[in-house]
Amino acid sequence: MEKAIYDEMPQAIEEVVSAGVRTIVMRFNIEEVDGHYECEEATFNYKEQLTDADYGRLVTSLVREKYSADQMEALHNNYLLNPESYRDDMAVMQAWRQTAKKTAEEVLTTFLRQ
Repeated sequence: MEKAIYDEMPQAIEEVVSAGVRTIVMRFNIEEVDGHYECEEATFNYKEQLTDADYGRLVTSLVREKYSADQMEALHNNYLLNPESYRDDMAVMQAWRQTAKKTAEEVLTTFLRQ
């Protein structure tokens, strides 16, 4: 996920269109710091109209912003081997997955179900 800085309060979810490609910009942890706004950004590019079928791709895209497939596999395997040692890491990952699901639903509600 990329850090971004804005002079004015950015929207949490925004669509940007450039050269026929639509990009959904999703911003997290927006905070005012010394007269400007800082946040983390994730993007999702698409050409065709979003549909409910894009929910899974949106969730996966957001999860991959923080966890690669290799990191997910390692976390799951480590947790299976030693649940006590990896309980906190697993809880953090699961919380991010819930955030990804909620954000994907918000994106679809905003840009599909208007």
